[in-house]
Amino acid sequence: MSGFCKRGFTLIEILVVIEAISILIALLLPVLSKAREAAGDVQCKSNLAGLGVGNTAHVMDNDSLFPTPF
Repeated sequence: MSGFCKRGFTLIEILVVIEAISILIALLLPVLSKAREAAGDVQCKSNLAGLGVGNTAHVMDNDSLFPTPF
């Protein structure tokens, strides 16, 4: 026996793994961007709904859309 033991990875194997990971990340970035945009749309709609509920509550409590001076 020569006593030589091959351990670890070669440079080519490491480069192939890095390339595969980078391709997966490149495929996921547009999906994450669309999800972030959709979350922003949902938050905006929720804020608008909250304004509508608050406005309706104000009108029902005061019988008027605008505040009275007295």
